[in-house]
Amino acid sequence: MKAVFEVAKNEFSLVARNRIIVVFVVLVLAWAAVNTLGYSRTWDKLQQDPLNIDDPFYLLGFGSFFYNLSMLFAFLSMCIGIISIADERSRGSLRVLMTKPLYRRDIITGKFLGISLFMLLLVFLGYILFVLPLIIFYGGPVSFSDFLLRLVSIIILTFLNSSFTLGLVMLFGIVLGKAEALVVSLAYIALEWVIELPSVSTYLGKPLEIIDPVILFNNAINPNSAYYIFSPDLPQFSTWLGYSMPYIVLMVAEAVAIVLVNCTLFNREET
Repeated sequence: MKAVFEVAKNEFSLVARNRIIVVFVVLVLAWAAVNTLGYSRTWDKLQQDPLNIDDPFYLLGFGSFFYNLSMLFAFLSMCIGIISIADERSRGSLRVLMTKPLYRRDIITGKFLGISLFMLLLVFLGYILFVLPLIIFYGGPVSFSDFLLRLVSIIILTFLNSSFTLGLVMLFGIVLGKAEALVVSLAYIALEWVIELPSVSTYLGKPLEIIDPVILFNNAINPNSAYYIFSPDLPQFSTWLGYSMPYIVLMVAEAVAIVLVNCTLFNREET
């Protein structure tokens, strides 16, 4: 385990210093500022004509940006995943790492853990940058404790989805060349998030729905029309959690499974 933690620590440091992260943070800051200014118009309309909603902060504030922000984190995970395996293989730096007294599975596991930990911190920062200005300038939700539970849940779900994306792109980097891995990864992001492949998966049957990561993500957010996590009429947070837990467990299982597959394939290949 010590070797895994050393690789994870090194990978965390490398990702933190990457220029892609700087660009991403600047982009999120700009987007958060635009979102805050845009919400001012909604806020003015609410003052003039209040909606028949107990707590509009969830639907009109918090719920207005989370899906696109989740997609952005999935895209960032793809970029980092490409750099972590496919790019390092093409530059030969991965071969240098493999000359050290490390098991191949330790390299893959360490890289995944290091990047995942960094992504968790970044997801937390991203949501805080969006939510905090809304609370400061327009007032927060009615129940702050309930809001914290929902916010933490969204952060965890976004993190789990990003982790699976990272693992999948690492898989592409193991079995494909850099260019091919990049093309396939972009195709995956486009199909899942932009073109919305889940709508196609629905017609292909329940088995595909169960393994489709974005469907799992959406189902965890909205397991039942009456228990949408952003619904101001949600009876209790525990009710939503009870309905969402099977999907959350499947998301965790998928992330673990993709790491195990990556370790197996990386152990077998000749580098």
